[in-house]
Amino acid sequence: MDGDFIQSVLAQLTSSTELYLPRLLGAVVILIIGWIIALIAGAVVRGILRRTGLDEKLAGWLFGEPRGSQMDLARSTGKAVFYLVMLFVLVAFFQALGLTMLIEPINNLLNQVFVFIPQLVGAGVLLLIAWISARSSSSLSSACTRSWSSIAPLTCWLTISCASCSQSSTASLVRASRVSS
Repeated sequence: MDGDFIQSVLAQLTSSTELYLPRLLGAVVILIIGWIIALIAGAVVRGILRRTGLDEKLAGWLFGEPRGSQMDLARSTGKAVFYLVMLFVLVAFFQALGLTMLIEPINNLLNQVFVFIPQLVGAGVLLLIAWISARSSSSLSSACTRSWSSIAPLTCWLTISCASCSQSSTASLVRASRVSS
């Protein structure tokens, strides 16, 4: 009797392993390929930021010059891209295993991230517009300052002349009013 029980347990274990093993192998393949894709995506983003020098400019702009040189923004952004891609890989991995209870929280997180991305892009566009506006007004004010330096002596001379003429005419009017009275 004990032998029949052990045989039935082994038979059930073998049949469930035969059914579950292809799923497990497929999930592991998804995990490995996804991990490689995430590594490549992170490295590409990091390389683009470093080659363009954008990481140093952004770090200097965001954190100031002393901290900006110490901050490796390209590395941090590359890691963020890696982990974002890995979230998608984990969803596919758990779905291949049929573990839907684990997928729901990750999907909720991804939904929140993708709701936030347009707001982040909008803030970036507003920052770009503000930067362009500041640059153009800075250029305009420096152009006015340069032209003002050549016009300033003339303008000062005209202002002084007008003020003295005004004062002398006012003084003449006061004298004339005294003489007539």
